[in-house]
Amino acid sequence: MRRTKSVARRANLVEKFSSAANQERHNNETCNRSFCGEKGFSFKDSDDLVMPQFVCSVVQSRNWRDFAKHPQPAVIPIVREFYANFPKDAADWVWVRGSRVAFDSQSINQFFRLQDDEDGYEESLGVLEDHEWDELLLRVCVPGTSWEKSSHGAWTVNRASLLPEAKVWYHFLKTRLLPSTHGKIVSKDRVALVDAILSGKPINVGRVISEQVRICANRKKGSLLFPSLISALCFESNVPIADEEERLRLGGVISPAAIARIMCEKGEDHDHTNRPSESEHPQVTVPSRQFEQIEQRLSLMEVQQAIFMQQQQEMWAYQRQRDIALQKTLRRNSRQFFSFPHFPTDILGSQFEEVHEELIRVNLLHFCYDLNIDICVKIVFI
Repeated sequence: MRRTKSVARRANLVEKFSSAANQERHNNETCNRSFCGEKGFSFKDSDDLVMPQFVCSVVQSRNWRDFAKHPQPAVIPIVREFYANFPKDAADWVWVRGSRVAFDSQSINQFFRLQDDEDGYEESLGVLEDHEWDELLLRVCVPGTSWEKSSHGAWTVNRASLLPEAKVWYHFLKTRLLPSTHGKIVSKDRVALVDAILSGKPINVGRVISEQVRICANRKKGSLLFPSLISALCFESNVPIADEEERLRLGGVISPAAIARIMCEKGEDHDHTNRPSESEHPQVTVPSRQFEQIEQRLSLMEVQQAIFMQQQQEMWAYQRQRDIALQKTLRRNSRQFFSFPHFPTDILGSQFEEVHEELIRVNLLHFCYDLNIDICVKIVFI
């Protein structure tokens, strides 16, 4: 975001707040709120996406290359002024330093070069039955996962229960589409959004983001959402921005190494999205030399190997549960069987003695017959 000196002077002289109430809101509320910095995939400059297939297929089919790539640093004063001047009515634009900045769904989709289509994701949220929610859960979670229902009626699941591909897309959408500061718990609407991404349901990116911006602006606490997008929209609307204004460095780029790490996570929170992002504590990621060398050596084969290992561990866990269940069933059913009868006494019963006597009589006759033949032979030879 390079600007001329005249623009920099205008940024310092222009009126930054549309009313005294907005300025007070900026000083008492907005300045005390941290940032939820966006994250994106580390796409290369070439046309080929050096990413796993489950990422490339979604990005290419939805034309999400501009939307999914890692964003540029945000301008901290601009973002704070945007939320401080946010209108309380139903307007879809905000006055920022004398310029009108639109944040409606059409403007956001146009910025990301997306179509302003219907949103099958939001339409399905209010019409799904309980059994359909259970079926949705089976598509994005490991077998055996069930909804955790709170006393307030909230449905959630643990992030560790998500499938490897679902973990990656949840890690992306929790800062870029439907932000959340929760690292271990995934809400019902975010599970539905992950399913919509993986199943190909139409998603109106601009509409979802626009609603989240309005919700964030109406709050008095919590992190400020979409700082990089808001800075980019202000830049496109010719808002005067000085080069020396404080920037928010966005770390946590989703590289192939990060994807392999996310897929193998067990639910720990490594994001720190609600950490304050002031000038003395900027969100800067400075990887060590050793990590850079590991990331350079990482290939798609290693990513696929991580997926295979995750699936193998799930299969082993299922086999252990199956074996335990079979052992319990066999122990329970084996008590109902009688002892195996002995032959021939238990099988023939009272008839055994008669048959035994008959066998003895027959054998005796055969013996006598053989004995007579032997005597006769001896007499003849004598």
